[in-house]
Amino acid sequence: MRFANFNHEEVVIINQRSVRFIIGLLCAAMLLSGCLFVFHGDLIGWVYVSDSSRELIVLPHDNVPSGYRPLKDAEVTVKFRKSGNIERQVKTDIYGKFYFKDLAAGAKIVTIERSGISHKLKLNVYIYWSTINALTSSKVYYIVVGIDEYPDISKAANLNVAVNDANAIKDVLYGQNDLGGTIELLTGRDATKANIKKAIFDACYNANKNDHLVFYFSGYADEEIWDGLPGYANALDHLIPYDGVDAGEPDQIRDSMITDGELAGWLSRFPNQNNITVILDASYAETFIDGVVRSQSVPEIGLLALKAPGYTVLAAASTDERNLALQNVNSMFTMFLVEGLQNLRADYNNDSIITARELYDYVRVEMDYVRETNTDRDIIVPYPRISGDGNSVVFVRY
Repeated sequence: MRFANFNHEEVVIINQRSVRFIIGLLCAAMLLSGCLFVFHGDLIGWVYVSDSSRELIVLPHDNVPSGYRPLKDAEVTVKFRKSGNIERQVKTDIYGKFYFKDLAAGAKIVTIERSGISHKLKLNVYIYWSTINALTSSKVYYIVVGIDEYPDISKAANLNVAVNDANAIKDVLYGQNDLGGTIELLTGRDATKANIKKAIFDACYNANKNDHLVFYFSGYADEEIWDGLPGYANALDHLIPYDGVDAGEPDQIRDSMITDGELAGWLSRFPNQNNITVILDASYAETFIDGVVRSQSVPEIGLLALKAPGYTVLAAASTDERNLALQNVNSMFTMFLVEGLQNLRADYNNDSIITARELYDYVRVEMDYVRETNTDRDIIVPYPRISGDGNSVVFVRY
């Protein structure tokens, strides 16, 4: 097997402990409405019954739909999905309203029924940390980017890794995730700066305030933005899209990159600023979140731009470190991301949910193990980094 540098990055052979990942099949939670319901520790909703068909519906608001009326005394039951044990029961009031306070986190089944009415509602739900929210459909917008070849950057060697990374993330994070949503996969020549920006803007336009966004990038990063007069910009605070360039006028090179401030500006349009996860699989990735002032002539660099409340950033390497990859396979960081999601390995508290923090902790432990057992002194295993509280939910398995 041949090994080579990945975009000026070292390569390591991953030991058997780390090669446990599989590509899974699509797995989705199917509810009566076709949506996955995700909400917080307090649960509130309104039950209505059709005047004609006696059909029941539940809504996240008290606006009575035409042809329906509030259903009083309907019994609403919350059960733990795994055990089937009842956690809480309540009856709806004269407005059809029910309210549960401080439910335990985890996968649940909510049933709604009333004597004399044959229709019965059954909803799969997921409860996570305690912030009140109405019962509402919620989904995730996944934007996944992988770039191996850079036609205008001669130093960017192609090891056929980044596109594999993107496809592996898509297959597990989207395909095997019961947290339903949509995905925009941009690889190779499709991963231009304009297309990445458009994918983020499209998600921002279509999402509502209960939705989530996960942005993943695997690609090239170098120590300089440009060479020659009037100087060069040191590492890094930028991502390089497919059409990025590293030669020419400074403005031309700068405008071809995606700086941290620029990415943060695009993401700031997303309606739910409390649940945005950014995963950066590139060398020097921590420069996006370390807040260090560097000697450079790129005024668009936005220090701490991705450290706003609600943002969680997972970075593959520290400020001065290169990434590691196995040619024609995956980078080490993404391999452990996928492994942590597979079969809920990163679900440390066994609640069938993986937060960004849990996923990071899993990757860090695995990379620490490789670092500690590595006997090749020429190979430096990078330290992954995290910014933010890590509470964003990235994976659910019922």
